[in-house]
Amino acid sequence: MAAEPPFPPSYPGGRYGPPPGGADSPFPGPPGGPLPPRVPGGPRPGPPARPAGDPGGAGAGSPPGPQQDGAAPAGPGRARRRLAAGVAAAVSVAVVAGSAWFALRGDPPYADIAACEDLLPAGAADHVPGITGAAFNGVVVTGARIEDSDPHVVQEARCSESDEPAARFPMWVGVRRFRPATREADYAVLRRVLDRERVELAGGVEVGSTGRAADTYFFAGAADVEVRRLDAGDEGFSIAYSDAEDAPMLEAAGGGDTWAVAQFRDRNLMVQVVFHGTAAMSLGEKVEAVTGMARLVEGRAAATGRTV
Repeated sequence: MAAEPPFPPSYPGGRYGPPPGGADSPFPGPPGGPLPPRVPGGPRPGPPARPAGDPGGAGAGSPPGPQQDGAAPAGPGRARRRLAAGVAAAVSVAVVAGSAWFALRGDPPYADIAACEDLLPAGAADHVPGITGAAFNGVVVTGARIEDSDPHVVQEARCSESDEPAARFPMWVGVRRFRPATREADYAVLRRVLDRERVELAGGVEVGSTGRAADTYFFAGAADVEVRRLDAGDEGFSIAYSDAEDAPMLEAAGGGDTWAVAQFRDRNLMVQVVFHGTAAMSLGEKVEAVTGMARLVEGRAAATGRTV
């Protein structure tokens, strides 16, 4: 396996802490819990009394019988039929409710992440503008080697376009796999992490807005940022950075003072793509490249990863 490439400090200490409320915070369970107790009611009212003189009524001269009021007595056979119909209706409702809940849960969570060479083989990104000819390598780590401090993260892939010092980090892809159990409560753990990291990466700038970020986390101090929605995965976003200050690492990477980041979640995976490109590329070209790579990683993860 290729030597582990240098990995950018995308996970500064304490950045990815446990979700608010602690790792053991309870989550709401699936629908279908106990129903509230029935409110006791009085006896059901009987049919209204017939006026005297009405055929079959109290003054008709003879007691009302089955043939006179048209009602047959509820015998054992009818009671059994009513019980069977009620049971069938209850089973039908339960099946429909269970099917709806299963559908809401969506596809099963991922059980592993493929190696970088399989996740992004040579030529896979040739159709992405600005990425033609890229070959990715890197490592997939578990256990103590994971740099993320969130206890729900159990595996992490670190894939770089190149490990040559002269082309330091033109692009890299990070994929974190959270525990399959985070599927409960519609992956609430990942949604909280994604929202927190978006705020940190964008310096508080909201989606659909632009602003000046004082701390970018990616090799620079202040920078102008523009945050957009990303059409990959769930709740994704892309960030364009420009006019960066105090960026010696960016200069060493050869990408100038502009770069782009895309991030999204897919079930229990969190994907982040960082693209510096070259100084000759426009910021728009870098955003287009990182967006195309995000879509590619989403498809490749589904094609190469096993599910639970």
